[in-house]
Amino acid sequence: MIGDTDPARHLGHPILDFVAEADRPVAREMLAKVSTGQPRETIPYRIARLDGTLVWVEPRGVPILDPVTAQPMIILVLRNITRRREAQEQLAAHATKLQEALNRIAHLQNEIVRVCAWTKQVNVDGKWIPIDHYLAKHLGLKVSHGISEEGLAMLGAPKEEPPEPQSGAAGTP
Repeated sequence: MIGDTDPARHLGHPILDFVAEADRPVAREMLAKVSTGQPRETIPYRIARLDGTLVWVEPRGVPILDPVTAQPMIILVLRNITRRREAQEQLAAHATKLQEALNRIAHLQNEIVRVCAWTKQVNVDGKWIPIDHYLAKHLGLKVSHGISEEGLAMLGAPKEEPPEPQSGAAGTP
């Protein structure tokens, strides 16, 4: 996990040698609890790989006595949870954006918005702006324009009949 092909070189080395500097207090706390036999908590932290990249790990520790020296030791098993952690961070960012959007919608629902019946512009602080600008600014919506059949009829445009079904390459039966 640290990027070495020979794990024997690191067997017996303190895990704190590999823990990211910023995460060492968390790792020390977890190791202290494990060494005193307290309930085993899983507190994720980052370890630095030999190439300098950081990897999130989920440690599981068990206190033991060294069979030769009778010194207390901890056996640790580390599980790489980097992808899970990144996914959780992305999910949290999306949840924050969603909550912000819901808050904006709730605010807009409580607000009476004046819309011009003729131009479909919205009055914002005494200034009339196009409704598509209002929707983009307040709801993040992108608006496309078109004209409905009713709008065409109001403008006096002739009603279009649907085209006759055709068959064959040149439209011949």
